[in-house]
Amino acid sequence: MESDCTVLIQHSASSTGVLIQHSMTVSWDQSLELGRILIDKLGELDAMTECKAQMHLLPTPAEPRVCGLNEGPKSWLLRRQSRALLKMLQQCSPTWVPSACGRITQCKERRLRQRLVQAKKRLVALQALLTNRPHSGQCVTPWAVLGPTAHRPLEGFLETEVLELRQLVGILQCDLDCLLQQLKGEIPCTSSRCVAVAHALWAGRLPRPWRSHAPAGPQLPWQWLRQLSRRGHLLIRYLDSGMSKNANEPERIFHLSAFRHPRRLLLALRWEAVLESSVPSPNLPGNQGSGSGSLPPKRQELNNHPLHIRVENGPNPKVPKMGLLLIGLQLQHAEWDQMDGALQDSFSSQPSPLPPVSVSTQARRPKDAPIAAGLGVYSCPVYMTGPLGTTKLHSKNILMHLPLPTKLSPDTCIQRRVHLSSDMQESLPGGLGDFWERDAASRARNVAKRWRRLRPWRQTRDESKYENG
Repeated sequence: MESDCTVLIQHSASSTGVLIQHSMTVSWDQSLELGRILIDKLGELDAMTECKAQMHLLPTPAEPRVCGLNEGPKSWLLRRQSRALLKMLQQCSPTWVPSACGRITQCKERRLRQRLVQAKKRLVALQALLTNRPHSGQCVTPWAVLGPTAHRPLEGFLETEVLELRQLVGILQCDLDCLLQQLKGEIPCTSSRCVAVAHALWAGRLPRPWRSHAPAGPQLPWQWLRQLSRRGHLLIRYLDSGMSKNANEPERIFHLSAFRHPRRLLLALRWEAVLESSVPSPNLPGNQGSGSGSLPPKRQELNNHPLHIRVENGPNPKVPKMGLLLIGLQLQHAEWDQMDGALQDSFSSQPSPLPPVSVSTQARRPKDAPIAAGLGVYSCPVYMTGPLGTTKLHSKNILMHLPLPTKLSPDTCIQRRVHLSSDMQESLPGGLGDFWERDAASRARNVAKRWRRLRPWRQTRDESKYENG
């Protein structure tokens, strides 16, 4: 870390010194002194011109592709260097931050009050949506994963998610009300939670008491509150689709990022397979006696029903029997070839949308999921998308692994940290049609790329036909 910081500071200090590019051990104070001497001798305008000319001679960092990487880690590297630069600036000059005057404080307070009022209105509307929904059951002690009034494990999982979100919204409303009362001039609350929430919101950070409910990592508080509203609307839509007239065949198409505990979604799917294959007994959910407790399936029974996962590369994917579809997955550091149905190298740092992924407890026949010859299989980890599109790539944050056919070597994918992230769009997704609309440009690029690849061969073939004809 110290070497990176030193190099970064030398680059930033090169605007005031010329000899820094030749000496990598020049300190910050020495570079400032060199800058003053240069300005005194050449004058301000001449010094700026000379410094700009010298900056163009500085060695540029190696291109990521030279090191076997793509452009994906570039944004991460810039954030890391920016944090290092800020840390060094604060250490070199403790008084470089201007003091906040009264006018700035008033503007900041007015902006905070406006955001609090908007956030409270959004939470009130979300609470009403979650509380007044039809067919909502009441239970004091719901199951850990199966929910209060569940007839099926998946429906119980959705009920539990709604219940937990409703409880969280009530807690957040109390926190915002406490801070709003303080801004109106009332006596500040002495609770340690209220003090922590107020201090963090004043600084524009996610309060520490809220971070346990943000599995993707700390992010901007107002952005996180908007995500809660989108999560609530998605959960209600999922539940309503399962309780409609066609409840026997609900539309099981989900975003992983819509759930607080996305791993439980996959676990509930395996429980359904256990209940379907087991003989009804008093120990199974839905068949309990008056005095028996709710006992989850045994581990051996769950192991007998593994999940079978694959990417549905066709234009009209169907929800598998005893399964579901996952949408909204973004591929990072690689892209998906729609023509060949495999991972391929990416020349852009932007994420690439992945087609819907089917998850089922029933094994498919080999001919239903053929893999082209010469393609490897990469076990791609899936994460939750964090603040501003970032993801904390830690093993404990992995939700699941997807076996993806790849044109690249699996070792190359591991080196480039190719992964999938589940992200909720700003607008509520309308289903599979949204994916195909978003992916139309990507598919057009793939087709154009393939035609460019085949153009020399087609020209040679046409010329030979003309000569032989």
